Parts: sequence; C-alpha cells; structure tokens
Amino acid sequence: MTFLLRTVAISLIAALGIFSPSISAETLLNKEHAKKINKEFVEAMKAKDLSIIRKYMYDGTKITVDLDPEKGKGEKELSLEKYIDFTKRSIEKMGPSGIDTQLISLSINEGRNQATITLKVKIVTKSMGNNFKLVSTKKTVLGIVDEEVKIISSKDHLISIESL
Repeated sequence: MTFLLRTVAISLIAALGIFSPSISAETLLNKEHAKKINKEFVEAMKAKDLSIIRKYMYDGTKITVDLDPEKGKGEKELSLEKYIDFTKRSIEKMGPSGIDTQLISLSINEGRNQATITLKVKIVTKSMGNNFKLVSTKKTVLGIVDEEVKIISSKDHLISIESL
C-alpha cells in the first residue's frame, strides 16, 4: 500500500510539472528492480567483470565475509578496497564452470525503501592444483544512497567446501 501511494504521489508531481529530477520511480525499490540488479551483478561476476562492484557498492557498504563453515568462526568485515582485491583473487581461481546461483528469497521493505536478496552460491575454484566446490549463502541489502540504488550491506557465509 505504501509503495502504491508513493508511486501515485510521484505520478501526480510529474503531471503537475514540479517533478524534481532527483526523484524518480527508479529510486523506489520493487522486486523487479531488485531482481534486475541481482541478475546484472551475478552475470558480471560470471564474466569476471569487477566494474559491477563499484557500480553498486560504495565506501559505506558494510561487507562481511565468513570463510569458515562453522558458524561464528572466520567472519571478517572488509573495506570496499579489500573486498575488491579479495574478489579479484577469488575470480582468478574460478574454474570454467564458474558460478551457479539460486534465489532463496527476495523481500521488499517499503518503509525503508530497501530490498533484501538471499542467494545460495556454488563456485568451482582451483587451489594448489586441486578443484574445489564452495557453497555459500549471500545476503545483500539494496537501498538508496545519494538518490542511487546501492548495496547497503553484503554478507557471504561459507556453508561447505568439497574437494572434486
């Protein structure tokens, strides 16, 4: 209901000719918009294109990675620069089958104008001559920062590592 009211209000403002260029329907997050951004991000990672990180993340993004399948161990908060370096090194080791993702959930918090996406991620990687399959969950919260859709927080949690 709140989303509908905001959409109507923006439409009325535009119709009255007092529409501010900084306010747009695109800055109102909905499921379709969140799915589109998620797909864009996943496709860029599959293509090993790291420019997508800077497009949607910013210095204020809270980035957490948990590299230990045992809950509560191995969790680290990373700066954007360290996350980019970590991702670059990880992608360089990625095998030809790359990344496979499965959408677990997508929810919209209209009051905060945020979307939360949870994925199950499978990555085949090579380390010291051996292939491994890593399975993790990734929880991403999208929100509006300086009138642009950005990733507010990203949390990766390793579930399992399997030798292939």
